[in-house]
Amino acid sequence: IDALLLTGGRPAAPATGDDRDTHTPGSAVLADGAALDGLPHAQLWSDASDGAAPLSFAVVDLETTGASAIYDRILEVGIVRLEGGEIVDRYEQLIDPRVPVPPFITRLTGIDTKMVRGKPAFADVAAAVQRALGDGPLVAHNASFDEAFLRHAYARLGQKLANPKLCTLRLARRLLPRLPTYRLMP
Repeated sequence: IDALLLTGGRPAAPATGDDRDTHTPGSAVLADGAALDGLPHAQLWSDASDGAAPLSFAVVDLETTGASAIYDRILEVGIVRLEGGEIVDRYEQLIDPRVPVPPFITRLTGIDTKMVRGKPAFADVAAAVQRALGDGPLVAHNASFDEAFLRHAYARLGQKLANPKLCTLRLARRLLPRLPTYRLMP
């Protein structure tokens, strides 16, 4: 995300003379000129001089009762939405999953059943979460995890999550292939 903000959301084009220097605007390019296929980069990078909207995306982090988006539930939602490199919205809410928080999850997250008892259910905050997400891409480290939990939470309410996703884990693995770990914490 820092790299996106530092470059104004625009990736560097490959070196001239390379047979891959036919960079298509709106597509991310690695230093070796390869595109990051499958990422919603057309929505992330735009040339502000062409009158397009500035770079806009929502950075999302969820805490959950487990690893299954089907059987487990969201415990906490954290969202920071950026537009044009500026934070325009922050949202954080503990969620009552209506099931006990497993001891392993409490050790991992520090969130226990007492902390979430009496907090709103996801259904009570779904509209606020969607407003915080906005219409732009959902950006997360291991975005498939967060997106799946949100998608299933909205599906249980008869709603659909339509935001595209950008995975910083996938991006880091592609940009920095030799790192010993891609975890956010040591």
